[in-house]
Amino acid sequence: MLEPLVEAVVSALPNAVVIFSPQGNVLAYNSKALELFGFNSMQDKSVEDLAQTCTLENGSPIASSIFVSPQANEPRRFMIRSKKTGKWILVYASPVASDGAQQGKNKVGAITIYSEKTEIVKNLSKLSRELQQKTKYQVNIEKPLLEAIKLRDDFISMASHELKTPLTSMKLQAEIVKRKHNETQLTRDQLDKLFSTWEEQLERLNSLIDGMLDVSALSEGKIKTHPCKLDLGKAIKSQVGRFYTEQISFIKKKQVIGTWDPRRIDQIVSNLLTNAIKYGHKKPIEIILDQDGNSAVIEVTDHGEGIARENFEKIFKRFERVPSDISVGGIGLGLYIVKQIVETTGGSIAVKSKKGEGSTFTVRIPLSS
Repeated sequence: MLEPLVEAVVSALPNAVVIFSPQGNVLAYNSKALELFGFNSMQDKSVEDLAQTCTLENGSPIASSIFVSPQANEPRRFMIRSKKTGKWILVYASPVASDGAQQGKNKVGAITIYSEKTEIVKNLSKLSRELQQKTKYQVNIEKPLLEAIKLRDDFISMASHELKTPLTSMKLQAEIVKRKHNETQLTRDQLDKLFSTWEEQLERLNSLIDGMLDVSALSEGKIKTHPCKLDLGKAIKSQVGRFYTEQISFIKKKQVIGTWDPRRIDQIVSNLLTNAIKYGHKKPIEIILDQDGNSAVIEVTDHGEGIARENFEKIFKRFERVPSDISVGGIGLGLYIVKQIVETTGGSIAVKSKKGEGSTFTVRIPLSS
């Protein structure tokens, strides 16, 4: 049995988690795992029971050793599909050894983390079908197709890097659990910090996935909004506070009240600030709120490297990133999402910039969207 505190933390995690013993018995799990795999309970279940309810990505049966194996020395990541729920699931399985144990000896089992990817698989399948149809029926558009394929490949490369980064961090955290598992020396604060880090990395993954799903909805004109009366100043101040940095200063020239979808406002502000932080060279960033007639005006200014005029239109396109003096993460969706959301409100976004002097993005949105 695991420590009650560990079981409590596993239950509280936002993603499905199952912990196995060396013999493949389920030691701990949470309600997300039950929902994902269609079980009423996993008590007295084993890894064989789980394997029998799923198939691999190609439809072939799953061997239980893919989850728990004495020969496994490194964490593994693979895709499976639940026979019961039909859901596509990304699995991160990490072998756990007792402190001081050599790899392959004295294993205590595995920690497995599951994330549903059904919508992404559907979107990728749809994209694949669309590309096949274009290849079959539009033989005279070779150049656009080649550009689309390159865009897809660039996106896959960037997305893979961005998705792998938080997983690598989680792997390092799993190593801590390996070393400390049999010592029972982890304090409540250490466990809280450990699982808090996992939650932050999982939230980053979820944010990336939400962005990709938003792109699909935006491109099809199916984005959903839930407008309500909103104090724009309070919404912006709240979003600024989530960045935990003194680099950003918020100036509210007027109290602006309107009708908007709070989540979409958060996306606009968050993406603009994230962009400013990435390219702002750690210099001060100002976000200003004002009102001009029947429109709210949001300005975000950084004092970083700036943008060449010939790239003004390019930065608002999907998966586009302009050449930069510094190495930055991301998959080129932030400003595209901002522009699409702003335009669904009947508003506009513009940029003023000079190379080497920073940039100012100005968003105008009607008070009633």
